[in-house]
Amino acid sequence: MPDTERWMNKAALYELLAASFAFVSEETVAALATGEYADALVEIGSLNGMEKSFLEAQASDLKAYSGRDEEEVLHCLRKEHTRLFIGGSEPLITPYAGVWDALANDKPALLMINAESMAIERFMRRCGIGQPEGTNEPLDHIASLLEFLYYLCLVKADAVQPPSHADIRGEDYELFFDDHVAAFSQAFATSVVQESREPFFASAAHVLLRIKR
Repeated sequence: MPDTERWMNKAALYELLAASFAFVSEETVAALATGEYADALVEIGSLNGMEKSFLEAQASDLKAYSGRDEEEVLHCLRKEHTRLFIGGSEPLITPYAGVWDALANDKPALLMINAESMAIERFMRRCGIGQPEGTNEPLDHIASLLEFLYYLCLVKADAVQPPSHADIRGEDYELFFDDHVAAFSQAFATSVVQESREPFFASAAHVLLRIKR
């Protein structure tokens, strides 16, 4: 497979997963209701070398949303997203790499004020990516990490032109994946598979577990 095609396929997978772990949108729910999301998961997963039987099993689980009232599904998925990743005083599963890293190393788990989240922010800013104007979402959220990998894959495929101030290096995708995504994404996805009551999050987590650099 040509390099450009391989990087575009990886970009599509990261884009799909980023949308799956961001706050649930109406567009995502519509894609679930029509079966478009399940079809995309099977197609994109196949292009990235995942087994057909595995992908079809995930698509089968997602049939739970086909034809249902979209407002009802949106309510259910946002409620589950809140239960898993936001919680009351603290989330059941942290979606933040810095918090996870601090907890794993028995350090104070302060949102945004920890070594890992600051390292991620520095890496992203060097590559020309920062917080969108008017938002204050930490850049180490799982969805943001996946969006950043999507961006790096597009750069690898020469499909986007980085901003003029960006300093992107040839090995940045591999470095970021290895240093900031691999361990956290595996722990995060494993917890989602164990805890989620909704097939949507569980299926996305199963796919995330199978991503290879």
